[in-house]
Amino acid sequence: MTRSAVLLSLVLALAGCSRRPPAGPVTARDPAEVAVIVESQYAGLVTVYLDASGSTTRLGEVHFQESRSFVVPWRTFGDGGSPRLRGEVIGSSERVVTNDLQVSPGSVVRWTLTPRLSMSYYAVY
Repeated sequence: MTRSAVLLSLVLALAGCSRRPPAGPVTARDPAEVAVIVESQYAGLVTVYLDASGSTTRLGEVHFQESRSFVVPWRTFGDGGSPRLRGEVIGSSERVVTNDLQVSPGSVVRWTLTPRLSMSYYAVY
């Protein structure tokens, strides 16, 4: 093997061992969007909904010890009203609802579902 081939092999091997950089913070991709981050410490599977302006939008499901991110178009929030996040446990009648969310375009909502759903909390940035 020539010296350049050995050097190239070494560089490729080292590049393959490099670690990926950590994921950046979740933000709304566009100022006309709202990012919703749901972290579940609850032992069951929870379906997350956004209730706003008289309509309901299913955002997705969050499993135990999982964090999921959703990007919601601002138009989903409608004109005024009182947007809330709602979580329903699959296979159970248990559910949790946030208070009215004070969000604006570009906001980030972080909702933590605790092992006791009634103790869940959220923050808006």
